[in-house]
Amino acid sequence: MSAETVLNLSVIPKSSQSKISLDQDGKVKVYLNSPPEKGKANQECLKLLAKKLGISKSKITLIKGIKTRQKKILISGLKLDQVLELLRKD
Repeated sequence: MSAETVLNLSVIPKSSQSKISLDQDGKVKVYLNSPPEKGKANQECLKLLAKKLGISKSKITLIKGIKTRQKKILISGLKLDQVLELLRKD
C-alpha cells in the first residue's frame, strides 16, 4: 500500500513571487505569479508543489477547489509528516 496525503492549502494568485509558506499552525499558503484564469494558477500551484516535494507532477492531484482559493490536494507516495518536512525546507 502506497502512502497518500491530502493537503489543504490556500492559494494567493498574482503575487510578486511564487513560493510556498508553512506557518506555525501547519497551514500551507501558496503564492503564485499566475492569474486565476483558464487554470493557469492551478497548474502553477501543482508544478510548484511537485518541485518543492521532489516528485513528479503526475503524483499530485487537485481534488477540490478548482475555482476557489481554498484547495484540497492529493499527494501520492508521501506521508503527511514527509510532506510537511519537505515544505519547511528552504
